[in-house]
Amino acid sequence: MNLEPDTAVNVTLYGNHTESETPYTAKLVSFYEKEAPTERVITGIRREVQMLDVLPEFGDVYFLSNSSLVSHFTKAQFNIEIWWGL
Repeated sequence: MNLEPDTAVNVTLYGNHTESETPYTAKLVSFYEKEAPTERVITGIRREVQMLDVLPEFGDVYFLSNSSLVSHFTKAQFNIEIWWGL
């Protein structure tokens, strides 16, 4: 489903904003030509920011020129067609 030219829809996304930090330790092995491998331990923190379980809430379809509603779309029809890719 595509919007007609010069129309728009407001979409609000609801979800869980998650931030996490995970410390790690690893052994780094370097290989150089004509030298024995060298090893060293590295440590750090992996930081991750995610938006999980995202659900959209669609508003009404409206004309950009005057903000009036497009009469041949219902909110329920638009939600189903966009969300399920019809």
